[in-house]
Amino acid sequence: MGLVLELEGPPGHVFAEIVRLLPDGRNWLISDPEGAVVIAREEGNLVREAIFTALDDGTYDIEVLAGMGVSEIALQGLVGTALFACVLAIVGAWIWGPTGLMGLAVGVCLAGTVPAMVLAVGQRMLDPGRDAGAEKQLERAMRMAIAECKRAKLVSVE
Repeated sequence: MGLVLELEGPPGHVFAEIVRLLPDGRNWLISDPEGAVVIAREEGNLVREAIFTALDDGTYDIEVLAGMGVSEIALQGLVGTALFACVLAIVGAWIWGPTGLMGLAVGVCLAGTVPAMVLAVGQRMLDPGRDAGAEKQLERAMRMAIAECKRAKLVSVE
């Protein structure tokens, strides 16, 4: 749980108004305000996100996340490596694997699992994790924006 709010008016549009009240609010991209979950994202030096969801009791929750992000070149390299691993798995199953339907089953299984393992390991290696200091800063900025917004009221912070 993050910041719990009570809102007056259409919730997605009030959330968009809160995001626009952030100090750099014009740089944020906001997903469809009519959706069940609205995500606002800003990619500068840090990747910062605010996730807006409805709670069961009629209030709304804003969760803030921040991290360094991953370079596009590293992601493309990871996908290329996974595709190469897929080709190697298929060729290896074809050359050294059993023949007939069993060989087809082994090849399909390897072609699906080997790239998935490469992607899982690569994701662990590339992921820089979350930045707790930047999240605290974003939470403070979000509180200030909520205080400035006339249609939102902060209920509790957990």
